[in-house]
Amino acid sequence: MSYPSTSACMSAISGETVFEDYKRVLTGRGLIIHEGYTELRTAKILSEKEISPRGVIKYFSKKSRIRLMKFMASIKDKFLVHQTFTFPDDVMEGKSISERSRFSNKVRRRFLKRVRYRYPSFKAVIRQEWEQRKSGNIIDESCPHLHFLYLVNFLTKANHKDWATLLGKLWVDCLGTKEHKKALSVAVHEKSYVWMKNSLMARRYVSKYIAKVELYEGDESRGRAWYKVGDFDIPEPEWQVLTDREEIAVRRVLRCYMKRQNRGVAKGLKLKGCNTFVFIRKETIHRIIDHVNHLLYDWKLQGTQKISRGGQESCQQNLERPMPA
Repeated sequence: MSYPSTSACMSAISGETVFEDYKRVLTGRGLIIHEGYTELRTAKILSEKEISPRGVIKYFSKKSRIRLMKFMASIKDKFLVHQTFTFPDDVMEGKSISERSRFSNKVRRRFLKRVRYRYPSFKAVIRQEWEQRKSGNIIDESCPHLHFLYLVNFLTKANHKDWATLLGKLWVDCLGTKEHKKALSVAVHEKSYVWMKNSLMARRYVSKYIAKVELYEGDESRGRAWYKVGDFDIPEPEWQVLTDREEIAVRRVLRCYMKRQNRGVAKGLKLKGCNTFVFIRKETIHRIIDHVNHLLYDWKLQGTQKISRGGQESCQQNLERPMPA
């Protein structure tokens, strides 16, 4: 990056970059900018890793939770409805944890096959959660239930109740339960689904239900904790090269920005050269880059060699301004 005659950081954004699952080659230090989060990477080449076989899945690990949250932050699709599907007592009674997990997978695949056949545009992220039953014939026993965040092309606020009722009926038909009437009343109850009013509400549901960490001390497999259904709109990430000065400045501004949301993340940004990531919108990180350019490369300003506290506060004010139409 030349100094000071370029448009600085934004001019260094490359074209489309291919990111492989088990091998990523990075040159220089910089940012990998996704739709809803940004990675800070240092200069090193990551060697190819061998694919190890997956072991017995006992619980929703922190790594799996991070993968889920990164996926949710990288898609442009907006989920419209959150709906919960449960299992009646008679289909779970007398089964072990592993048997309940296999039965849950069987019902889920049967249900999705029917839904996708009728409605090909159906997309969803599914979180399988285990909880102790608080009533019924199998009280205090651990059983799964499924949280669906989904969208369909023709789904609107006006018809979402009819759509949720339709899915509830399909779900009960896939269960093979003898308690059909009772299971149907639970599946189509108004408390089992909710319309996502905005993206903020969807993020809160992700934090509360979808990405909740759970602990399990048993030895039996409980199966995968989350699934994705359909082809999502995931834009290619951008690779943004940074110099030493720019990396320091970007980390300072990010610390200032993240203090209001997560002080632990803000504290971790102090470590220069450490690989990390922050959940932040692409538009916001572009504003931060522009702000750093203004501080470091605008020769009309005086004393721009160091970002002052006042500069950080002005950055926070600039980031909170609405984007121009």
